[in-house]
Amino acid sequence: MGAAIFAFGAVILCLGGYGVVRPEDFKTMLLNWNPRTRYALAVGVRVLMGGVFVTGADATPFPLALRVLGWIALLAAGVLAFLGPNRVDAMMGWWGTQSNGFLRAWCLLGVAFGAFLIWAGLAPAS
Repeated sequence: MGAAIFAFGAVILCLGGYGVVRPEDFKTMLLNWNPRTRYALAVGVRVLMGGVFVTGADATPFPLALRVLGWIALLAAGVLAFLGPNRVDAMMGWWGTQSNGFLRAWCLLGVAFGAFLIWAGLAPAS
């Protein structure tokens, strides 16, 4: 499971880095997806990520942190599923109206989160 946690971290770090360097392009990329596809990915990725974090937490040096993050991701998937595609699309529309500075800051958090996941996925469990 460490490899899956590492893979999630690498993808999150790369996407976050892209958003830091090119926030307008990052925003355009996300907002140009079909809303139903974007919604399905938002829910599906959170379910998958949450499952990987919860089940793979013991293989990392941060089992409690990964387990909590996993349950948060699963809860977020449930909330998004409850909200439905129209409300999630409205939230994405709001996100798309934010300034480049806001997007850069948000994506920088993604870079930090991705780096943490890479570290957790590579480091041996203690």
